[in-house]
Amino acid sequence: MRWQPKEIHVHPWLRPTVIACIAVIACIAGIVGITLAVVLPTSTGEQHTTAYVERVIDGDTVLVQWLEGGNLPDRIRLYAVDAPELDTPGSDEAVAFLEEALLGKVVWITHYNRKSYNRLLAFISLEEGGETIQQQLLDRGLARELILHPEEERWK
Repeated sequence: MRWQPKEIHVHPWLRPTVIACIAVIACIAGIVGITLAVVLPTSTGEQHTTAYVERVIDGDTVLVQWLEGGNLPDRIRLYAVDAPELDTPGSDEAVAFLEEALLGKVVWITHYNRKSYNRLLAFISLEEGGETIQQQLLDRGLARELILHPEEERWK
């Protein structure tokens, strides 16, 4: 015997309410989708913008608030470096350096694309065209260089 879906019976006086609820949900989903498409940088390729650093998450990830075109905070994974994971030797020093250098400051961001955990891959510097925070981490021995093209599987 083949499975047949059950018919859903809605009392006639509830039909307008059900239709209105479905319409509201569709509108909300559309608005959220449009907002996310406008607010979150998602395209591949180099783009430049500025943001305020709200929090240092670990030695190679920060949380920023976009100054232009966005009202949602965003996670940025520092491109081309790999800092020690939290609670491993060297992680406290990397986090402390990023907090001292970036926390509460407006930074210049060159971003490429998104990777796992919805983090944006980006270079960060304190001024346009200035030395990147990645180079400063490398110079201080707080991270190692990670050479990968943004399209490679590890970054997705």
